Amino acid sequence: LSAAVAHEIRNPLMIIKSTVRSLRRDNSPEVAAAAASLDEEVVRLDRVVSDVLDFARPVSIALARADLGTICRTAVQAVEATADGLKVEVAVPAEPLPSVTDAERLRAVLVNVLQNAQHAVRARPAAPEPPAIVVHVERAAPSGWRIDVRDKGVGIDPADLPGIFEPFFTRRAGGSGLGLALAKNVVEALGGTIAVASRPGIGTVVTIDLPDLTLSEEVRS
Repeated sequence: LSAAVAHEIRNPLMIIKSTVRSLRRDNSPEVAAAAASLDEEVVRLDRVVSDVLDFARPVSIALARADLGTICRTAVQAVEATADGLKVEVAVPAEPLPSVTDAERLRAVLVNVLQNAQHAVRARPAAPEPPAIVVHVERAAPSGWRIDVRDKGVGIDPADLPGIFEPFFTRRAGGSGLGLALAKNVVEALGGTIAVASRPGIGTVVTIDLPDLTLSEEVRS
């Protein structure tokens, strides 16, 4: 059903996108502004369709040797590279952090969590003392890794905390409400857990615990 709906939405979206390209040939400032606005909405809707499809599909995990420090740093680079990206402090040991995981899947989870942190920090009436966002990695007992993403954003209402991993739950305008639901699916497919602790006006901590895996282990979604 999700695939069928996504197909029906994407077809008119592509037509709209083609029409926007034609509008951009007009030199009128009003038309240019309207075309830019339409283009933004097309991109947003296409992202929602992709999220719905990702959530509906079984999570496919491809285990390989990777370095957790590198995964965290590349995720931070991705969110800092956006036009309104905020600076993120990386508290990761300098030495290699060898692990067996799905690097691209885990990186996507971290990008999503970091983007949420940036939205929360930007929503504060006044900028917090730096660092406003920190990614911290450490060994977790008895064996495994813990990744914390800490922000000094607006925090989450305690009444909303139980629902944050539910699909389509969001308090942010323009959000699909699927980011954390997808993140939970991926982390659990990797054999780990994800949890959120938050205090309104103080900030939020997202904790991802991952086990030490081997390439011979079978991880099921």
